[in-house]
Amino acid sequence: ATPATLASSATAQKVADANALVVNTLKTDPQIAATLGTTFSPLSTPFSANGAGIDSVLDQLDIRTSASGVSILNRAATVTDTSAPSAVTLTAAQTASPATAPTLPASVAAGVAPTSTELAALGKKIEDCLTLPVAQRYTADASGNSTAVSTTCNFVVGDYRSNGRSWVQEIGENSLFNNPATVGAKVAAASVALNVAAPNLTDPKAFKHPYCNAASCTVARINWKSASNVSFSNAWVLAKANGAWAFVGNQRPYDMFVSSRLVRYNELNSVAAAANPTVYSYRNRVETQLRLLFSPSWGTNTSNIRAVRWTGPGLPSAGVVTYRSQSCGTDDRFGISNQVGSTRVLGTTSAQYWTTATGIDFKLSAANHDGSTLALPVPDNATFANQDVAPVAVTTTIPAWSVYTAELFYYSSAVATPDTPDEIIKTRIGMPVESAAFAAARSWPTLATTFQDAYLKPTAANAGAISSLATNMSWTAPADVVVGSSYLFSQNSATVTNSEGESASQRLRTRLDFRPVAFGDLTGAGWQFATVGAGTALSSFTSSNGTNPNPRCTSTNVVPLTTAAADYREVGLSFNDADSRNFAAIWYWNN
Repeated sequence: ATPATLASSATAQKVADANALVVNTLKTDPQIAATLGTTFSPLSTPFSANGAGIDSVLDQLDIRTSASGVSILNRAATVTDTSAPSAVTLTAAQTASPATAPTLPASVAAGVAPTSTELAALGKKIEDCLTLPVAQRYTADASGNSTAVSTTCNFVVGDYRSNGRSWVQEIGENSLFNNPATVGAKVAAASVALNVAAPNLTDPKAFKHPYCNAASCTVARINWKSASNVSFSNAWVLAKANGAWAFVGNQRPYDMFVSSRLVRYNELNSVAAAANPTVYSYRNRVETQLRLLFSPSWGTNTSNIRAVRWTGPGLPSAGVVTYRSQSCGTDDRFGISNQVGSTRVLGTTSAQYWTTATGIDFKLSAANHDGSTLALPVPDNATFANQDVAPVAVTTTIPAWSVYTAELFYYSSAVATPDTPDEIIKTRIGMPVESAAFAAARSWPTLATTFQDAYLKPTAANAGAISSLATNMSWTAPADVVVGSSYLFSQNSATVTNSEGESASQRLRTRLDFRPVAFGDLTGAGWQFATVGAGTALSSFTSSNGTNPNPRCTSTNVVPLTTAAADYREVGLSFNDADSRNFAAIWYWNN
């Protein structure tokens, strides 16, 4: 808007009406009304930015502008365990009658959620831990697994559990604590992101949080400034323990979650792309994805989990079903097998035990780089092709904190009750899911051309196997993008004979992870190779089932990229925006 535009449209009366509409909407919540007082104006009322009074109201509101209006979300309101927070939307048309304001969901009563002072105290505990070098935060064994936590960093409840991990395990896995770039980070702000009412679940199959079933719980978002002055944030589950707010974790017995990400793909095999212009896998594109992760590597009794069926916003109503994978490099995930809700082998009545599939990213929508619509591949439920693609592309936003249901099926029940889930666990996405067109409109980092030329082409100098961590990656980035991590991924297939005397085409997937020394750096150093185990190897039900075990799951070296049809290699740069949406820019060579 230019000054001339504002002068012609923002008359004194229009400003007064818009101001009144905002104030009247906020005051539909009695607690906010009491805090703001009778004379509050967002344009002229002075206040201190101290987390109290008027400033505390701003802390609890999430305000977004769009072409459809201004949405206001009261994060201090309560949701149920099956619902997401809802916002009210103010439009220009509503300013004609500002006394008729939409009703804001009411804030919880005092004491039901932590105050700004209590949040600050909890954030300070993490900050004190982050003053220490990584080696002083926890003790690790020769394999890098944490075995003990320092006194300064041991600030959670004794029975803390998150995604199948105890606090001793979690602190060594969590990138906030195992990353040297977080040393010296300071709390910038802390706020309530979500209040969940006590669900009081009684279904014996339903997961019940020990702190959050009979009592309400809060998810807090803590924002940080790194020592290099870069902002980042993370979320924590809080509950009352012995009368005080404490970090309790999500308490889930398994490493599992649903998360959204927006991905920009850059195809480097221009010859193949030109020869196959309509083939989706060769297209430069942007995708919205839901990551459906269930890991058999962490948690209780995971060896007995046969399948997971996921349902929720954006997913087919029958459910997307995932199984542990035979491919090397998939011990940390179940791969997508079908989107018709079936836990049986296609065309039979037999329960399915495993899959050769490896992907966990369910594609919700796609766009060309310029934002124009790109048609997704069509799922084929007769042959089970393209089962990781939505039958109808998502074109609207799925709200943050939307609920997804995971139904878990046991091997021990596969014969008697293969279609009946043995456990039911609800989880939430922590950020909104946008359409691919949203992602196409934003700015992106760019991988250095020298790295592309050296690693992502079959004739490149570094197209062979990579066995050294002494590898560096570089990129450029616009001002609003801070790359937090990156990776080099490679996969190929080979026909081999396993220890059972069975010959089959077996897939090997390998990855080298990089991270910057300080947030905001434009380079990343190699710091770890991913494990190469197969998910099927982690259960006695599948370790020798079919053509298992996969004998290629040995070396963690990044596999070579050749001109063979099955070879594939990619580099990904990951980053978040100010609203915690997750993005990845990927450059890939596909034969």
